[in-house]
Amino acid sequence: MCCVFKVNRNCFSMGLVCRWTVVLLLITAGSDSAVAQVRGVIADMETGTPVRGVKIYTNTKYIAQTDWAGRFRLDRPYSSVTIVHGKYVSLTLSKEEMRDTIRLLPRLNQLQEVVVWGKRPKPHPQAIDKAKLQEIMRDYTPHPSGFSFNFFSLFSRKRSKIDDPKNREILDNY
Repeated sequence: MCCVFKVNRNCFSMGLVCRWTVVLLLITAGSDSAVAQVRGVIADMETGTPVRGVKIYTNTKYIAQTDWAGRFRLDRPYSSVTIVHGKYVSLTLSKEEMRDTIRLLPRLNQLQEVVVWGKRPKPHPQAIDKAKLQEIMRDYTPHPSGFSFNFFSLFSRKRSKIDDPKNREILDNY
């Protein structure tokens, strides 16, 4: 028994339609093993900025890498991925955990213990202790106006500061 359908003035037998339907069903049923492309962006968890140069390793030995905008594409079948970047903590996700935006936690370089070895610095030879400073301040008499300048002292031929006994002592101990 054969049924005839009229579509656009053309006649198709039911057998031909059934055959094509079965063929299409078999093709689509077999496409379950095919994988859809997975696309996404990898971003920094703290700032939200895209991260370039992140490597994505699948369990099927496929390697993808993010571009300058942090985008990646996986077009091969996989069940889990490992996301690796030198400045971020590595992350392993299953296929069900994959999202369109993956945020990576920055790696903190923490030092466990720091030991500093060294010698105590010597005091500066021209440093003045409090007792000497008080002695100098006791002998100091400021000018009544608070400012004084002697123009002719620039041309005087007094001995240099190096010849001063206090400065000589400091330089000898230096």
